[in-house]
Amino acid sequence: MLDVHRSRVLSLLLTAAATTVAFGVLPVSSAAAEEATLTTTTEVMAANQSAHDDSTDEEWDTSAETAVTLSGATATASGSNADAVTVSSGTVTIGSAGTYRLSGSLSGQVVVTASEGLVRLVLDGATITSATTAAVNATEAERLVVIAESGTTNTLTDGETYTDTSDDAPGAALYSKADLTLAGQGTLKVVGRNNDGIASADGLSIRSGTLVVEAADDAIRGNDYVVVRDGTITVTSVADGLKATNDEKPKRGYVEILGGTIDVTSGDDGIAAQTDAVIEGGTIKVVAGGGAGATVGEDSPHGVNAEVIVAVGGGSLDIDTAQDGLNATGDVVVTGGTMTIAAGGDGVHADEQALIGAGTVTVTGSEEGLEGRIVQVSGGTVSLVATDDGVNASSDVTDAEIAITISGGTLDVSAQGDGIDSNGALTFSGGTTVVAGPTGQDNSPVDADGTLSVDGGVLLAVGSNGMLQAPSSASSQGWITASLSSTQKAGTVLSIVSSSGELLATYVSEKAFAGVVYSASDITNGSQYKLYSGGTATCTTVGGLAESGTAGTKLLATVSAGQAATAGQGGGTSSSGGSTTTSVPVCDGTTDTDSDDDDDDSNTGSVTFSDIAGNVFSDEIIWLAESGITTGYADGTFRPSRPVLREQIAAFLYRLAGEPDVTLPEDSPFTDVPETHTFYKEIVWLSESGITTGYSDGTFRGSQAVLREQIAAFLYRYDEQDYQRSGAATFTDVPVGHVFDDEIEWLASTGITTGYADGTFRGSQAVLREQIAAFLYRYTQQAD
Repeated sequence: MLDVHRSRVLSLLLTAAATTVAFGVLPVSSAAAEEATLTTTTEVMAANQSAHDDSTDEEWDTSAETAVTLSGATATASGSNADAVTVSSGTVTIGSAGTYRLSGSLSGQVVVTASEGLVRLVLDGATITSATTAAVNATEAERLVVIAESGTTNTLTDGETYTDTSDDAPGAALYSKADLTLAGQGTLKVVGRNNDGIASADGLSIRSGTLVVEAADDAIRGNDYVVVRDGTITVTSVADGLKATNDEKPKRGYVEILGGTIDVTSGDDGIAAQTDAVIEGGTIKVVAGGGAGATVGEDSPHGVNAEVIVAVGGGSLDIDTAQDGLNATGDVVVTGGTMTIAAGGDGVHADEQALIGAGTVTVTGSEEGLEGRIVQVSGGTVSLVATDDGVNASSDVTDAEIAITISGGTLDVSAQGDGIDSNGALTFSGGTTVVAGPTGQDNSPVDADGTLSVDGGVLLAVGSNGMLQAPSSASSQGWITASLSSTQKAGTVLSIVSSSGELLATYVSEKAFAGVVYSASDITNGSQYKLYSGGTATCTTVGGLAESGTAGTKLLATVSAGQAATAGQGGGTSSSGGSTTTSVPVCDGTTDTDSDDDDDDSNTGSVTFSDIAGNVFSDEIIWLAESGITTGYADGTFRPSRPVLREQIAAFLYRLAGEPDVTLPEDSPFTDVPETHTFYKEIVWLSESGITTGYSDGTFRGSQAVLREQIAAFLYRYDEQDYQRSGAATFTDVPVGHVFDDEIEWLASTGITTGYADGTFRGSQAVLREQIAAFLYRYTQQAD
């Protein structure tokens, strides 16, 4: 198996090299690594076998159908191929190609033994239940197509124990030895009580329909591949959710998701591929291994797991996993899409390369946020929260090339270990990177065993000063470091000012800090710069770094650019920074585009937080606190740029409603919300009020971030609205038919949201705490 995987990686590398698409496998060096060109999902799929299905699977002549009426342990057939249908002892056998319409209930099984041609089973209100084997077993066929007829619900259930335990026995409630296609506009429910829910010994494609699968092992398994083009899929499995298993042929064993809505609750991996896991579209939610707070046993449940490549080029992923969010034995490549990941292990992990070139990657919790032997961020929006290193490059392979390169996009890191840690080279050449690093003295905001080079972009990294590392003197862009004589508390507004009095940067700290590393194009080595605390920050963009502001008056340090920090730099006071200011631009892309700066009801009360000075939504945040809706955190912070969790929004809305009396039920409405949960009462109220129904597997998933489209639905239901869209769409990314179409349009019609400057709503992005303050404040204003 390992040789196959090595062959697969080598094949991809050679193909990439021939087309100038390199994976960046480089000779060993402590110097900066050459930047890898990103491989797109299309290029990854070009190296795989094509799927078998096409639109003709869903097209047929209804006049040529054979009707099969199921009744108890028998059945009757009529139509063009009636002679091909035989019945014996509860087994209905279909012996030739054709289209068969099944209706009624059968205590037994349907067996397909057509040696040639396509067999199409149209399930038209069919229920098939077997006590001893698979419900449907295609032992012979060139291809099997299963259609769920529009307006019908169909159920397939196998036996808990199979009579046939040989190697040739079916391994699922719906099993095919041939290529299998699932489609239709109806509903198909599959219960795999013995092993898998649905399985194909060849390829498996899902084109449309509503599919609900429960399985004692894997839910949906294809040997050569699993391809999802569309449909609504809900799976609950003891083992993997969607899985491809071929480990003998390098062009097979892949999972590809192009569209649809997929909700996976799995004991092991949510999506598992023996070669590549490729996501190009769709809305995907995964809870693997019980979620990020669960204890990991013998299995290592990942959200998406591949033995060669995880490639994400589009779609929306919401992953809550006991181990890694995205995991690959080879590479993880992100060229698009939106991901929100809560991980008990790493947010994104690749044994080889972890490459992000576009899209939005939000890791709300992890051990290490982004990890690989080679790590590259060349574009996109990346936000990482980690209990260990935020970004880490390492390898167990002796003399392997190890490097981190940040060349574009935005990278926001909050880490308790090293902010960014490379066991080889670390290079910044573009983009904007902000690190809220460790408070303990045994880690550093940025750390490299090889060369730490800053050649472009913006880098601001703060944290402890015990192991503060300065960039290399060979860096082509100027930089400063400062080791402060006293630790600055969380919420400090840090200003960096040139010797001429120009304000270069303003930052609102998330954590306490005493070490600072800063580099930008307007830093000139050899010149002096001053660091102040106090002042204001206006319109924070990445991780507390502001677009503008006013410098403070307390001098923290005076430093010379290009010189490594010395302990206890600076101190004292100065008024020279107080008048330094820049223009105040409108925020674009990090918050809703409007603000309430001119509102006559601006709050000036005594309640405040240490980290909201200068925040564009400070008035709304103060109102949120004075209204008793939030108390903030124990350290006096509000953490405005962090996502709102589902359990937190339950508390916020409960308090907004005036904390009504709640009759607590004997049993929790959700399997993952015990009576001892901190917000048990609030979550029960949210459920009993009809504001949330939770997920189809009975969970609430309180530790997951609330998405913008979800808050639209919550407020819509909270307000008991029946608003329906009329006219053209307000937002370019909320078309007619969107699952939260009416709710989002209502939110816009009330002025609670204006969306983004580019005309989008971005419903799959997480709601930030500062945004929920604005949403709730505006809601109360329109309600009045």
